[in-house]
Amino acid sequence: MRNVYPTVPHCICYYHLKKNLKKEAPKCGDVLQLYKLVAYSYRTEVCDKYLTDISNIHHRAFDHLVDVGVERWSIAYCPKKRYGFTTMNIAEAINSAAKEALKSPITALVEFLKDLMQKWFHD
Repeated sequence: MRNVYPTVPHCICYYHLKKNLKKEAPKCGDVLQLYKLVAYSYRTEVCDKYLTDISNIHHRAFDHLVDVGVERWSIAYCPKKRYGFTTMNIAEAINSAAKEALKSPITALVEFLKDLMQKWFHD
């Protein structure tokens, strides 16, 4: 990916990281609420405050989030500009866009998907 898309940061899906966090901190709804506040904060100062709050409540969850790399899942620390769009299931978005291409031979499907990803990243 780095060779093909060198300017695109490797980000992590909010939803899937949240599922991992639920495993790390079961029965700790406060951590999940703070995680959402961290992920969608636009200022690093606000992001850091909520991260500190998570650390005070559940240190293992904090360590997990930091180990993953805050710049990979938070808007405030992302090295590129992000516009806050999210999708709950990227597979649904791809399947919807590729309905007709799914009927094609595998080589045509792969080419279609490559072109689709390039268009989405470009746009």
